Amino acid sequence: MLALLPTHLTVEAIAEQLGRTRSTAKTHIAHIYKKLDAGCRGEAVARAREAGLLPDPDTGTKAGKRDRR
Repeated sequence: MLALLPTHLTVEAIAEQLGRTRSTAKTHIAHIYKKLDAGCRGEAVARAREAGLLPDPDTGTKAGKRDRR
């Protein structure tokens, strides 16, 4: 579900895409907000990107991850 938050799909559309009910999607999204200490969708996406859980939209890389060579 976290990966679909930046798409700006509605909760209903996210639920449908993942084969879940709207209620289940809302619950999962609420848990994501709580774990990221976010009050809204945009804040959750920003915090997830900072933590390396989502790719940066400009570079496609995960900000919190280091290249291990």
